[in-house]
Amino acid sequence: MALPEGEAISHISAATLHGLDVWSTPLQRIHVSRPRDRAGRVTSELHTHTTDLDDDVVRHQRVAVTSIARTVVDLARTLPRPQAVVVGDSALRLAPGTQARIPQVLAASRSKHGILSAKTVLAFLDGRSESVGESLSRVRMSEYGLPLPDLQHEVVTLDGRRYRVDFFWEEYGVVGEFDGALKYTERHHLVAEKDREDAIRDLGLEVIRWNWTELDHFEVVVHRFERAVERYRRKQLKPAR
Repeated sequence: MALPEGEAISHISAATLHGLDVWSTPLQRIHVSRPRDRAGRVTSELHTHTTDLDDDVVRHQRVAVTSIARTVVDLARTLPRPQAVVVGDSALRLAPGTQARIPQVLAASRSKHGILSAKTVLAFLDGRSESVGESLSRVRMSEYGLPLPDLQHEVVTLDGRRYRVDFFWEEYGVVGEFDGALKYTERHHLVAEKDREDAIRDLGLEVIRWNWTELDHFEVVVHRFERAVERYRRKQLKPAR
């Protein structure tokens, strides 16, 4: 609230104020953006950026902060791709109107550092990713050359039940599920998930799963996916009785 007129909380600090997902990004410094005619500086607690704010400032609990669209673009320019995608996916999920505003902010930022990286990140964002783990999974899929799946696809089982799955590769007959640490906390959740998975497999689909640890060793997931595709193809070639 003590910010001078014309300055705003920005970058990763703005993301946290807006309630966006943040992953593996240092938070010890508060980031502030100010007009170019004022000096920038970096200390142990503060990082001031000199830039044109272009009216991309809103008020959050009386604090001046860069808009969600501006925050997403700034972080797409300055963060590594995985961290930027996590923030951007959550922004599109929590504030869907951000999608329409991003192209204007990106155009206004065309002369800034990191703009080429930002373009690739912003084109990749998808608000259907419902968690940090799902966003990182998509990044890993891209890095390892897996075909990108449909997200939050609805599957109708043989008895008419409807389930949304995290990832779906229709062409390959594979359903993918990311298991977060808190996804199944009680035994009845585990039983319900087993019933759900059995019902999906009854459709002839293959189901693969992975967890946080495997995101750092994604070749394990790639091999799992390849084996699932091979099993599905063998089933398709098997003559009907």
